[in-house]
Order: sequence, then structure tokens, then C-alpha cells
Amino acid sequence: MKMFIPFLVSFIISVAIMPVIMKYAKKHDIVDKPDERKIHKKPIPLLGGLGMLIAFIIPLLVFATDIYRALMITLSLVLITILGILDDIYDIRANKKLAVQLICTTIIVIAGIKIDFARFIISNLFLANIIDIIISFLWIIGITNAINLVDGLDGLAGGVSLISAIGFWIVGAISKGNSVVLLASLLAGSVLGFLFYNFNPARIFMGDAGSTFLGLCLAIIALLIPKYSVDKSSLYAPILILALPIFETGVSILRRSFMKQNILTADKQHLHHKLLDMGFSQKMAVGIIYALSIFSMILGVVVYNTKQHKLGIVFIIIYMLYGIGISVKGAIEGETIAQIAATKDRE
Repeated sequence: MKMFIPFLVSFIISVAIMPVIMKYAKKHDIVDKPDERKIHKKPIPLLGGLGMLIAFIIPLLVFATDIYRALMITLSLVLITILGILDDIYDIRANKKLAVQLICTTIIVIAGIKIDFARFIISNLFLANIIDIIISFLWIIGITNAINLVDGLDGLAGGVSLISAIGFWIVGAISKGNSVVLLASLLAGSVLGFLFYNFNPARIFMGDAGSTFLGLCLAIIALLIPKYSVDKSSLYAPILILALPIFETGVSILRRSFMKQNILTADKQHLHHKLLDMGFSQKMAVGIIYALSIFSMILGVVVYNTKQHKLGIVFIIIYMLYGIGISVKGAIEGETIAQIAATKDRE
């Protein structure tokens, strides 16, 4: 019951601060303007990510028992959110964003938050530590950017992140991992408060500041889970809980690679775009993706609770094979559309 108090504090702060941030964003013209890739028809205030950050770190510093780790997490989250805000305003180049993300990741790893499994398969402890650090860096940076790819409809990225946070909260409760429970509950509260203003029709957007904040939070919580269990299921459960953003990221990278495009190139081939093209409304598309995310979250919790790591491996392989198939199909469709457009231009 006591872990609901941090959740409630975070939620109340989030709900209370969003109107203030909306007013500030409008006053200083920090808004997301419509263009050909976007669904909304009028400028929407950004900086929702700043509100979630504030709602997260204040109770974190109050309720955390490991102050050093809490301060390191806070520092990394503040840096990533500031980067996102600057990117929302000035459109920062990718290499500069990556540099800051590497700094944030280094802070997290220095705090002792990293994967720790290579020592079970390699006798050389130094080499095992290096492997763990490399995997941790790839994981943190990958998940930090993954949430941005599902941030395309009102309430979508926030809802998917909330579902994942709830999954981690449950896993933390099962394993009695107090750090996991605290961080997951704070994240759930800050996101839920934001969603009150972000559901369709949205009155505020999270921006890159919000998507990278959420991604970094989720990456950190996922890395803490194996510390409370030596079972292999603790490695696969976080992947399943975060399956939807991971799947979306993998498919996007593969599709763009097959089409010989820059993997950072934005397009309208994401899952939510496909659902809209099929005739679903924004709310229906978001609901479908929520359902898929809930399924994967429940699957991850079940794998963790039953310690059926082989079941986790089976579903991860299924996701990978399906993702490859979708990527190939998307690349073929993209090339066909490009050929038709080129033919029309010649005519």
C-alpha cells in the first residue's frame, strides 16, 4: 500500500503542473505546428515531457532510499529532457543528440545500473564486464529512442509507456524489488497525469523531451529487474513488456535499410499510420495498439512469474520473424509506390 503513495504524489503533481506548462508553451510559441506528416490541424503546446520529468523527480528524491543512485538517475533524466526541449525548439542534429544520450547512459552505468549476465557464460570477469557495459549502452540508447517512434497519435506513446510501467510495477512487486516498484509507480503516475491532457483531442504534446524521458526511464527500470532474480526469465520479461516499441523500432530500421534509406529518415509507414490508412479512427487505432501492448505486457509478467524463459524466447523469435516479414513487405510496397510516382512524373 505504501508504494501507492509515491504514485499518487507523482500523479497529483503531473495533473497540477500540466496547465501551467501549457500556458507557458503557448506564451513562448513552443508548439507543434501542423505539416504533411502530422495528424493535428492546429498548433499544440509542447513541453509535456517537462511536466512528467518534474512529477517524476520530486517524489523520487523524497521517497528514494538510495540517494546516490536517485541523484544519478535525476541527472541523466534532466539532461535528456533538456536535450529534448532544445530539439523541439531548434531541431538538434542527430550526432549531437547521440553525444548527449551517450553521456546520460554513462551516468546510469556509473550508478551501477547495467545488465549483469556475461559473467555466467564467460570466466574472464573483465571481459564479461565489458560485454555487459556494451549491451547496457545499446539497450539504454535503443529504448530511449524507441518511444519516439510510437509517438504519432494522441495518447499513444504515453499510453504504451503507462502499460509498460504497470508491467514493471507488477514484476517489481513479485520480486520484492523496491527500486523497480518505486521507479515504475512514479513513472505510471507522471504519465497518467499527462494523459488527462493528451488523450484525443490532445491539449498538449510530450515532444521529443517527453518521448526520450519516457524511453530512458523504461530502459533504466528494465535493467534493474534482473538484479532481483538470477532466473533467465528476468532477461526476457523486460523485452516482452517493451515489445511494441522495440518491434516498431526494429521494423522501421529494417524497412528503411531494405529501401536503402537513411534509418533516421521519417516516414508514414508506422503501425499507427497503417491503421489510419485502413480506415480506423485515431481513438480506434490507439485502442488497438494499447491492446497489443497489454498482451505483450501480460506475457512478460507471466514469463517472469512462472520462470518460463523458453516461452519468452519463443515469442521473441515470433516477433522477430514477423517483424522481418513486415519490413520486407513494407520495402516492396514503398518501392512500388516510388516507381508509380516516377512513371507519373515522366508522363
